[in-house]
Amino acid sequence: MILLIVLLALVLLLAALFSVTDNDLFMFGSFIVGVVFLVALICLPCSYYTTKGHIAEFNSVKETLKVARDRGESNENVALQMKVIDSNKWLASTKYWNSTIFDSFIPDEVESLEPIR
Repeated sequence: MILLIVLLALVLLLAALFSVTDNDLFMFGSFIVGVVFLVALICLPCSYYTTKGHIAEFNSVKETLKVARDRGESNENVALQMKVIDSNKWLASTKYWNSTIFDSFIPDEVESLEPIR
């Protein structure tokens, strides 16, 4: 969501810059656009590897639930159920964003994950 706002601001800034002929304003705008572009380049790998960490956490929750079921433990453990719910919400949200323009920020490995049941 933040990236979308930043990109929208960038487009509006570029539109304003090209409508003004003052060279100093154009240079300032170019500097701002460059800074926003560098920030986006830094955010790409950070977002990508954060998602990789969430995938590992998702798989860990799935494995923990499997072990608990194999032992015959009841699913009444509220903390475990809340973790499963949170993991499934994260997965649904990430799969949605992976189908948008931001798919390069999210590993394609997400599409192979299934919700925990």
